[in-house]
Amino acid sequence: MVKFVPQANRILLAVWLIACLILNNLFNGEVKANLLVKSDTARINSAEDVLRDPKIVPITMKNSPITTALQVSSMESVRKLYDRMAAMGGEIPVPEIYTAKTMELVQQRKAVIVTDMMTGRVQSSLFCPVLSGFFYVGTQILTSLRSVWYFRNGIDPAVTREIDKRILWVFESPFPLLRYHELFPKGSTCFLDTYKQDRSSSFHPLSFRDMRAVFILTGFLFALAFVFLFIELVVFGLYRCADCIAGEAHAYPR
Repeated sequence: MVKFVPQANRILLAVWLIACLILNNLFNGEVKANLLVKSDTARINSAEDVLRDPKIVPITMKNSPITTALQVSSMESVRKLYDRMAAMGGEIPVPEIYTAKTMELVQQRKAVIVTDMMTGRVQSSLFCPVLSGFFYVGTQILTSLRSVWYFRNGIDPAVTREIDKRILWVFESPFPLLRYHELFPKGSTCFLDTYKQDRSSSFHPLSFRDMRAVFILTGFLFALAFVFLFIELVVFGLYRCADCIAGEAHAYPR
């Protein structure tokens, strides 16, 4: 005698197998997406690169020596860069430049910041723990702003010696002196191919945050498995109860 499997059991088994197939593919896709290497986007290295894309907004400090240097530059591309900056409202106050909103525009290739490398690197590195993207410093030097310290030749030699002594104290002190290894102890990890401060290609230990999606998906699979197990137990119990009721009905006929 052949014992046939009830239709409800077949439907439940089919749903279970299809759900397992879909969730398994989702799990494999998530793992593959986490392990894929993203290709680099085109980098902006010069004023010409900015001018090629009409949507990029050049940003710099308003009423600063940089704006004057851009206007009187000997390079035509730099002068055109300033013209676009003035037309698109890229000259903004200093407090509004280095904000999360502006830094996000830079990472989205919607804006570039025209400033000196030291200020740009120091201020941008503060957003490395906040933003998930990377920053890149272009290789073209738009202008050179020279500055010197000078004092009167007939100044008292004692004053000169005191100045030299205090300068020596500053250099020998343990306080930060605008050195790269002191300015960027951790923040340089979000800069790409920028001189010796690039840490984007270095290897880091695998953390829970890297596999967070995998753990969440695994927990979801366990929860779904328990739900289907509960449904199977309930259905099995209902069938057993139905068989018991049917057996009692046959045992005690009216």
